[in-house]
Amino acid sequence: MDEKVIIDILTKEAYDLTGGILGLYLFIDDHFIGPEGITLEDISALNGLTHAMLEISQKHDLHVEEFSQKYRDVIVAIEHKEKNRS
Repeated sequence: MDEKVIIDILTKEAYDLTGGILGLYLFIDDHFIGPEGITLEDISALNGLTHAMLEISQKHDLHVEEFSQKYRDVIVAIEHKEKNRS
């Protein structure tokens, strides 16, 4: 896979994680905080949201690991170059 495509995938997954966490925060704020009772639908929806976030984060972790393994030598060279500048 092309390096640009990999970076685009990693970037999209990172945005998906950020958006998902914000959605989870808002959902909990709307449904679990306040005087209204928590329904079985609320719990089911929360379970679905957390499961989706887990799937996205595990996929992202795998892609980051693959990217890191593939470009480890390049990353080390860049870090070494930056370290020598300081």
